Amino acid sequence: MDKKSELLTRFKRYVAISTQSNPKAGVVPSNPAERDLAELLAKELAELGLVDIEISEHAVLTSKLPSNLPEGQTVPAIGWMVHMDTVDVGLSGVSGILCLRRFSREQPIAAALRFQDEVCRPGA
Repeated sequence: MDKKSELLTRFKRYVAISTQSNPKAGVVPSNPAERDLAELLAKELAELGLVDIEISEHAVLTSKLPSNLPEGQTVPAIGWMVHMDTVDVGLSGVSGILCLRRFSREQPIAAALRFQDEVCRPGA
């Protein structure tokens, strides 16, 4: 499988997990599926070589990518934080296709969910 197909498959696997927040839950995470997504991501991070992978009681996932720099060489550390819950925008339970397009050489691929009654066409 080529890298683009692999990335698309991975993305579809993530968005298939319904992590919509429940504002009435009174707990964090407000949806148990948030923990399911955290566990899936933790497994995949381990497969990618990340270490010190932890999921907190609130389904916060943390991990570290070991350095591959020569011994003694340092660079600033970076962090990446992502929300695993989603908010209700009236799309829950709607299935569709993923439409990827490139606007120009300078802009990255844009991903947009196109629903079954719409057509995904270049320039749309």
